[in-house]
Amino acid sequence: MTKISQSVLTHDADGKYRWTYEMSVLKNPMIFLTVWKILAVISAGIFAIIFLADIEHADRILKDLKFCGIFFAGMTAMVWLGCLVYSLMIGGKYCAEFEMDENGITHRQAEWQAERLKKAMRFSVRYQMMTRTEISSDFSKVRRIRAYPKRNTIKLDEPFAHNQIFVSDEDFEFVRQFIMTHCTNLKEG
Repeated sequence: MTKISQSVLTHDADGKYRWTYEMSVLKNPMIFLTVWKILAVISAGIFAIIFLADIEHADRILKDLKFCGIFFAGMTAMVWLGCLVYSLMIGGKYCAEFEMDENGITHRQAEWQAERLKKAMRFSVRYQMMTRTEISSDFSKVRRIRAYPKRNTIKLDEPFAHNQIFVSDEDFEFVRQFIMTHCTNLKEG
């Protein structure tokens, strides 16, 4: 098992930029926030239906609001616990490899780490079927870019796809500018 350390961006002979990034799962909140937001949107939709069903009963709405608050607090605790368990399973740090050219960018979990996670989840057929260790973004399809320099993260949004790019402080601005200049179909605002 070979561990990756954060590397400086390189421009290889094939015209592609490559780098690796190692991120502490518990110190950088991006994984926690991503999972929490997905669950929050789904839960909010369910609670909206419940509130609409109880709209004529003020006493039920107060109970629904109380339950909603307790539910979101519990969900937050469970997502944090899930991140803690995930962190323990992968050795505390998420290791990613990135490859970028003028057409797009690929985010790939380090192979040794994906294998480690696969072994840890060997009894979960569902996990084996759903595991995705790579996501690519085609710059022509990216509609929105959000940069979080303090978290070393650039988020790319495409229709039905989202990619998170992790970059060291030294290379962050170069990668952000490269992506911005190659994404020709960004939405305004």
